Amino acid sequence: MIKQIFTFLFLSFLNITIPTSAQGILGLYRVNSDNSEEQLANNATLGFGNPGTSSSILSKQIVVRNESDTESLRIYDITFDKNGIFGYFPASDEMTIPPNQVGSFHIYYVASGNIEKHNGFIKFSTSDASKPSIFINAIVNKDDGELKLISNDYPIVNNQIDLGDIVIGETRRFTVEMENIGKGYMFVDKTEFESASNTIVSSYHKKEGFSSGTTFNNNFAFKATKKGAFEILVKNKLERGQVDVHQLKVIGNVLAPEAVLSYDGKVLQKENTIAELPKPFARQTFTFEVKNNGTSDLTINGVTLNQSDSREYHMTNSGSFKTIKPNEALNYTLELIPSSIGQKDIELIFNTTDPDLSAVKVNFSTVVEAALIRFEDKDGNEIVQNLGFDMTPTTDNAVVTEEIYIKNVGNKVMNITQFTEVYDIHNQFSFDYSGGDIGANQKQKITFTYSPNGKNTYKNSFPIDIVSNSHEYNNIRFSVHTFHQYHEAELRYNGNLVSESYPIDFGRFDINKGKEVKLIVKNSGTLPIRINQVSFKDGDQLNFNIKEYTQDEISAGSEGYVIVYSTSSKAHQYYEEILKVETSDYKQPVQTVKLTSNPVKSEFYMSNPENTITVWNGDIEEYGPLSYDRDFEYTYVIQNKGVAPLTLKAIDVEQNDGYTLEFSGLDLPLVLQPSEKTSLIMKANPHLPGVYDAKVKITTDEPGANDFSYTVRMNSLLPVLEVLHNNEVITPSTIDFSSIDNYTLTLLNRGSEILDLTSVRIEDNSEFKVEYDENIDFLRPTESLDLTIKYSPNDNAKTTAKFIVNTNDQKAVDFTLLLEERTVTSIDHQYSNVEVYPIPADQQLHIKGLSQKIEIQIYDLYGHKILDQFSNGTVDVSSLSAGIYLLEIDGKAVKKIFIK
Repeated sequence: MIKQIFTFLFLSFLNITIPTSAQGILGLYRVNSDNSEEQLANNATLGFGNPGTSSSILSKQIVVRNESDTESLRIYDITFDKNGIFGYFPASDEMTIPPNQVGSFHIYYVASGNIEKHNGFIKFSTSDASKPSIFINAIVNKDDGELKLISNDYPIVNNQIDLGDIVIGETRRFTVEMENIGKGYMFVDKTEFESASNTIVSSYHKKEGFSSGTTFNNNFAFKATKKGAFEILVKNKLERGQVDVHQLKVIGNVLAPEAVLSYDGKVLQKENTIAELPKPFARQTFTFEVKNNGTSDLTINGVTLNQSDSREYHMTNSGSFKTIKPNEALNYTLELIPSSIGQKDIELIFNTTDPDLSAVKVNFSTVVEAALIRFEDKDGNEIVQNLGFDMTPTTDNAVVTEEIYIKNVGNKVMNITQFTEVYDIHNQFSFDYSGGDIGANQKQKITFTYSPNGKNTYKNSFPIDIVSNSHEYNNIRFSVHTFHQYHEAELRYNGNLVSESYPIDFGRFDINKGKEVKLIVKNSGTLPIRINQVSFKDGDQLNFNIKEYTQDEISAGSEGYVIVYSTSSKAHQYYEEILKVETSDYKQPVQTVKLTSNPVKSEFYMSNPENTITVWNGDIEEYGPLSYDRDFEYTYVIQNKGVAPLTLKAIDVEQNDGYTLEFSGLDLPLVLQPSEKTSLIMKANPHLPGVYDAKVKITTDEPGANDFSYTVRMNSLLPVLEVLHNNEVITPSTIDFSSIDNYTLTLLNRGSEILDLTSVRIEDNSEFKVEYDENIDFLRPTESLDLTIKYSPNDNAKTTAKFIVNTNDQKAVDFTLLLEERTVTSIDHQYSNVEVYPIPADQQLHIKGLSQKIEIQIYDLYGHKILDQFSNGTVDVSSLSAGIYLLEIDGKAVKKIFIK
């Protein structure tokens, strides 16, 4: 850049000529930034301003103008300050400026790290007698900078910012704009603080240069860490500023809570021990007061409760954050719900936001006193009060005596003020107890006596009301349980007790099937029993018999059984008998039960729905006629006219070839109650014409008539198609026309109904035709129709056809014959059927017997292939010369041909 300026300055003098003598008139001018000229006085000073430390090259041009019209102006003795701060051009020698011409000087300055004020000069002599000597000064960085601070967040008054009230722990952010409002360039060093408390940081953390009008934002973050008023000096050292150090004072007041905890009027310290006087075994509450004597909200960040696993202490909202305004208080209630007696310890930690008292620890304890009642057996084992005391079981009315103890397991004297038996209607229970006070860890004996008095109850409970000063059970009901073991049998049927007064009724049952009942022998005692013997009071009776009974021992609460079977030779009779059951029941070893029965029978009955036609066993029932277009269906009604349930077990049909007989409408086996009816649907589907019988067998459980059968006779009127060829019956098959051109057959109706000829046709091939009397479209029974299928091969590419006859014979609705053409694909097997004509040939040669295109080759007698093409029977030989040739058909048959 400097080199370019020098080049420019040098060129500005190229047009100046130097005459031999000079007087001239000096005009001295400075060139402004807009290239205008301003007259410059002698001893004038050129100011380069305050460019800072990194500006570009600054240049000032001085124009020397010869304002004489006739004489040259001479400039000489050019000298300048050589301290290296300023540069000059031209630097030495002299110049002569012709009349009305211009010369110039250039003074330039290059900024450096030194921003101190610097002076320079240039002086020279002229031939102008009025201005013989010219002196021009140069100066840079003559002015200082001035730092001004402005904040839009807080007003700065007298270099002071007041942040006001700030809650401890809060961070207050604000921005101070730093501006150089002076004329000079200056340096502002990093921000420094003087503060005895709290924390403040600045984003302006390195030295920066400020030219005039330059601004920087200094971002501050103040965090309140110590309560009370604060004062912070914010300092920035200046270089070439209006002062050496610029100071800003930041003031304010940090508000903080002050926690004061007290219990029972006494202020608590950080560590405290409180031992309360002994308390009764009851819910206890203890109140702690927390007061805020500070200047901001106090937050209790929960109360930590450290205690034993029993968790007997509770404090509502101990896990919640609670806020207390200044000069206000909050009570915390500690609740003790004891589950046992003795020492109760807990550690409480109140967590606060007071910076000087963040936690208050309290070791709290008290003693719970109470009398506690406990029951023990003679071996010292605890008897649970809710369960009571079980005396030793007694057997067969024996008296039993037991003893237990009342013990005071508390730490206070227990007073028994009441010990009363509540309920004993049979005078089975008594006790011996003196009562009185029971000292801590002392006990008293109670003796109980139980006599069953002939009352067979397995378990009895005898309640005793006890009143004492025991904490847990001061008014309780203590039960003594007795157990009586005994033998006792109950005879039950269908869950009810039975005897001679409450008999077992067998009810109405089928005379031939009989009925059995199961008498339950229940062991309602507590000792095992046996069934020793089962018999009837009348040993000669025949209407009841004992099938079996339990032979094994029957455990307590279990059941045995006696199975009694009733049958008779006469229906509609009433029978009764006394059953004797002998057991090991010590009170009633023999128990009797009355048995009653009334045998009945069922009766199968079958008719039409109107009950006008009855179907009897062995009947022949005629129905019909049947045909394909009318399936036969008939509904029967089956009824039980007896007084016992009737079971339909099965319906079997001996089928025939003429039709299929099926029954539906009910699911077997089916039980019909007396007088109950049901429908039975019979369906018949024909197969062959004629009259056929089907025997139907219905199996029931009716005594003496359990196999009911009858015969269904039906006449079927059906058309039957029979196809004959040469008087032989044919079935759908394939007819090969390889050696025939026509095929005859006969359609015959072998049935007993008219046979409709719905369609007689050939499909898929026009080379086959069927000829018959098309006026005949049905055949009466035994009538027939003759048909002829004719085959005329041509160029059709198909190889097969279908002959189809459609009738109303359901077994031959579509009678189909597959018709197969003769083919040359197997010409080696039908060589004699291939005919070549005419011989000799002229234009065309014909090959008879081909049904599809095959390869044709013609050779001369020397074996040369003359012609090769595919043909379905016609070959063009017009291009061949007259002579003898060999014709090869599909590479398998060779014929000699003549061409004329």
